[in-house]
Amino acid sequence: VLFRSSAAVEALLTKHCLDCHAAQDPDGKLVLESHATLMKGGESGPAVIPGRSADSLLVRAVEQGLERGGKLKIMPPGKRPKLAPEEIALLRAWIEEIDHHASPVQLTRA
Repeated sequence: VLFRSSAAVEALLTKHCLDCHAAQDPDGKLVLESHATLMKGGESGPAVIPGRSADSLLVRAVEQGLERGGKLKIMPPGKRPKLAPEEIALLRAWIEEIDHHASPVQLTRA
């Protein structure tokens, strides 16, 4: 485990994000399966900015939503369960301590 919370973050991303953001046909061309693809981001830019959770699209997407097709969508979209405040806090803490060059374990769908 590279970060104090990376195993929990990997589980969170697998649970809430990989249905739509796996390598095969990812929404918004955003793949969340590896550190490299997370850093690369998608159509809207990098998903995270290391050390700057408040400026990271991933946090914005799950906390306040992003505009898509003229509508504000909080991720995960639709009737999928939204992240709990403690899950968002975990993401924020992880982004604050993430190393841009680290290479955590690849994520896989459950």
